[in-house]
Amino acid sequence: MKWVYEPSPTPASQGVACCDVVNRGASYDDGKIYYNTLDNQTVAVDAITVKSFGKHALAISTKGESMTMAPLVVKGRVLVGNSGGEFGVRGWLTALDGKRERLLGELTRQVRTETS
Repeated sequence: MKWVYEPSPTPASQGVACCDVVNRGASYDDGKIYYNTLDNQTVAVDAITVKSFGKHALAISTKGESMTMAPLVVKGRVLVGNSGGEFGVRGWLTALDGKRERLLGELTRQVRTETS
């Protein structure tokens, strides 16, 4: 093994995670490895030196939101979303700029209910 990076997520997130204490993988793009932590942060580290490029806190665990998905990188954009629909949270998708390490925008799915 060449290196190990341990993010140390907030312990409180383990008690409210919808999907168990899991991580469904990482993504690689342009020399960086991206992954999400159980306490709702997206992390970027250099694939060779393990230098952290920062963390982006994107959701609130106490609301029932979790981020266990592997990020998806498309043309330098890091796409991440939340889990926790069974706890009543609204689903969303966020894009981060992989080069500048900043938030680009968020899409929220509106839930419609039918009434008779």
